[in-house]
Amino acid sequence: MRKRIISFLLALTLICTLFPPALAVGTSNFDLSPEGLSFILKHETFRSTAYQANGTWYIGYGTTCEQNAYPNGITEEEAAKLLREKLQSQVKTVNQYLEKYNITANQPKFDALVSFTYSLGSSWTNPTYRISNYLIDGLEKQTDVEIVDAMAVWCHSNGKVKDNYLQRRIDEARLLLYGDYSSKDSPSFVALILDKNGGTLENDTVCYPADTTYGSLPTVTRSGYRFNGWFTQDGKKLTEDQKATQHLNVKAQWVSDDTLAFADVKSDDWFYPYIFDLTKSGVINGRTPTSFAPSGTLTFGEATKLILLAAGYDAQKATGPHWASGYISFAVKSGFLSSNPSNFDASINRLQIAQLAAKALKLAPPSKPSPFADTTDSSVLSLYEAGILQGTYENNRLLYKPSSNITRAEISAIIWRMERYKPETPDPKPGPKPDPEPDHSNQILYKDKWLDILPNVPKNTYDPKLFYQSDGYTYYKSNAYRYETGVDVSVYQGEIDWYQVKDAGIDYAIIRAGGRGWSTEGNIYADKNFQKNIEGALKAGLKVGVYFFSQAISVEEAIEEARFTLDQIKGYDVTYPVVFDWEIVSNKEARTSKLDAATLSAAANAFCREVEKAGHHPMIYFNSPCGYLRYDLSKIVQYDFWYAQYYSVPTFYYGFDMWQYTSSGQVPGIPGKVDLNLYWLPKS
Repeated sequence: MRKRIISFLLALTLICTLFPPALAVGTSNFDLSPEGLSFILKHETFRSTAYQANGTWYIGYGTTCEQNAYPNGITEEEAAKLLREKLQSQVKTVNQYLEKYNITANQPKFDALVSFTYSLGSSWTNPTYRISNYLIDGLEKQTDVEIVDAMAVWCHSNGKVKDNYLQRRIDEARLLLYGDYSSKDSPSFVALILDKNGGTLENDTVCYPADTTYGSLPTVTRSGYRFNGWFTQDGKKLTEDQKATQHLNVKAQWVSDDTLAFADVKSDDWFYPYIFDLTKSGVINGRTPTSFAPSGTLTFGEATKLILLAAGYDAQKATGPHWASGYISFAVKSGFLSSNPSNFDASINRLQIAQLAAKALKLAPPSKPSPFADTTDSSVLSLYEAGILQGTYENNRLLYKPSSNITRAEISAIIWRMERYKPETPDPKPGPKPDPEPDHSNQILYKDKWLDILPNVPKNTYDPKLFYQSDGYTYYKSNAYRYETGVDVSVYQGEIDWYQVKDAGIDYAIIRAGGRGWSTEGNIYADKNFQKNIEGALKAGLKVGVYFFSQAISVEEAIEEARFTLDQIKGYDVTYPVVFDWEIVSNKEARTSKLDAATLSAAANAFCREVEKAGHHPMIYFNSPCGYLRYDLSKIVQYDFWYAQYYSVPTFYYGFDMWQYTSSGQVPGIPGKVDLNLYWLPKS
């Protein structure tokens, strides 16, 4: 180490001889200063012998060379001189940029931009990029952290954030802003390094002044999911009041629009739909990001707030030291509570909830005798008649249990029903009756469309209560069916260890044989990993099927796709379905965007007929939009269906034989995420 320090100091003493006086700083023509060269040397790695990267040979501080140009290596002094010569290209680029946009610079700013350009190239000078736009518009119009952030985003290698690049960008920004060559004598900044985990966000780094609270955190979106926060590598949720003390890697956590993040709320729990709707709309939260605590109790303050908001009253500001004081005061003033409770944080029982809710909703007195064996309270009875409260049967008696504490699961059901309660009101004026509501008895509602039920297409008969999840897989508990668990894969899953996949309990694999492009050319292509995947899966003992990603717009193209797929699988023991996988492409320019249901259904039939003639088992893949809106299922019902919906329980009206229930499965032997499926078979 001592030898390297002495050698580096000698290199620095040589730097001054590398800068002739004629190239000193001028008003419109800068040269790199000795301090600027020292700054760049500090951030570059020295290699005394030539090395190769991406087919090019380098030496010293990353300057290019011929392979055998330095048979005895190079010293740091020689490398510094070589770098100085190399940097003249970047010096010229930055000077031309400053002149072109009439940007005022000083020596540190110039040196920072030369370092930036040597590391990155000149692409950043395009005015569409933030840092270039800021320089042209005037740095004084931006905050320091905005400028640091605009430079820090240039920190990737092969699409991934590199810590040393990130720190170099921040150091260059500090030189640009404060003239700090040492990176020690100016305000410091740190970054959040963001793993979007499938979400959409413009940048994957964001900078903050060091040792300040984050204040605000990046927002990210993902279709079909709700953002559940940024989480550190040790599983802790990042909050806005935490201090930014160091570069920190965080990952977005998502909750499917149709699932909950709470480990203690299962899809077959009676309270699941209430908690799902209320948490999705932000009415109620979990105790922690992963726990709802459904059997936990509720405080007076919490219950009063929820009841008042569910009854349609405005949010109330605190009138005292307790956060719930405004809600309690409003309830007392409005006559919903007879007096202030002595302890806002005490548990509230079921009778107190009933009395508060009935008064807040201004319900009429009950009209019938009490059905409960343990209460005749009028508030309980009014809520029961309104359908807001329910009891529990024990020993053939209906009980309300008025003195029991209300649980978080129970209040969720009450709040959900209160929000949807509509009192019956008599018609104020006699006159013509409004038109009757349309008859939807023979229709199903998909999103905002009423669709006629197709009488010849079998209905989905799977019992939602029989689905359950364990260890990342979904299972179906029934004596009427047997099923197998499978994956479907393509080149995007990378290198797969099929023996590990088999050992993980996977029974079969549906492997992509190829696809057709969605652009106007519509060319057919083979999946690059098809042969490797099908041979690996079969060798490991898995049953195998295949699929073709179709963008056919005619029967002729579908037949072409079928024959291509059949050619691909010749000689392989394909015992599982050969699948026509036609999907909607979101790009408006897609050649399939206006394909009608009759043509699509005819194309699917043509593909399946070719497969059937070849002695294989045909199948048609679709999701809800395709199944309900793009296909005419009555025209393809003779073939098996493979349905995709990433829910805990499938909700498709019609029957299907295979269900793709997630695109985010984790299976040993498969890098990253993979689709998981259930394939139902007759019970043998």
